[in-house]
Amino acid sequence: MNIGKALRVAMAIKGMKQKDLAELSGVSETTLSHTILGRTAPTVTTVTKLAKAMDISYSDLVKLGED
Repeated sequence: MNIGKALRVAMAIKGMKQKDLAELSGVSETTLSHTILGRTAPTVTTVTKLAKAMDISYSDLVKLGED
């Protein structure tokens, strides 16, 4: 699973920018950026917050990152 890829795909589908997602989810822009770039492995809580902010389920978000 590539959560960075999943986030990029989901943000594109939703028409969101990193700043928008960070504000809606309560996740810092730095944490979000590092997660997207693969520098940081996010917690389940963080991924859940991001998914909720994009109005998709955790499992659907994770599926977007599967190769």
